[in-house]
Amino acid sequence: MPDWISPNAHNDPDSKWSCEALAYDENVGTPAFNAAGDNGHFLELYSPYPVQCSKVRIYALKFTPPKTYANANVDIDVYYDDGWHDLFDGLLSTYSNYNEKTLPAEQIVTAVRIRHNSASGHFLLAEFDFYGDMAGARALVGGSLAKGGLAKKGLV
Repeated sequence: MPDWISPNAHNDPDSKWSCEALAYDENVGTPAFNAAGDNGHFLELYSPYPVQCSKVRIYALKFTPPKTYANANVDIDVYYDDGWHDLFDGLLSTYSNYNEKTLPAEQIVTAVRIRHNSASGHFLLAEFDFYGDMAGARALVGGSLAKGGLAKKGLV
């Protein structure tokens, strides 16, 4: 049965993020963040297993001191079929709740990468989740999660 699935690991390839694991700690009050001036660098988040995924959700906002919050301008790419695919590039519709983004078609997803597209303000990534299930992923890859090069890439 499909459900929201939190990432369980991350990669900060440019070392520009802080508190990365807070992006998937199930608490919107404790965000990972990318400081102003360091925006434009991806944070990669990995699912605990390949997910037959139809959509993702993100709770994120832009913060400008001392107390200004705004919708974040983000770039979200999803990893499937041995490569990164653009899912969304633009302004999120809200900064006080989750924003859902639907994939064009269900895919076996293993990771997502997110970055802030604005040169100003701090980017706060409070939570991220994949929507789908592992059972569906097993069926789509013929009962073996090792098919399709997933094991070779260390994604299973």
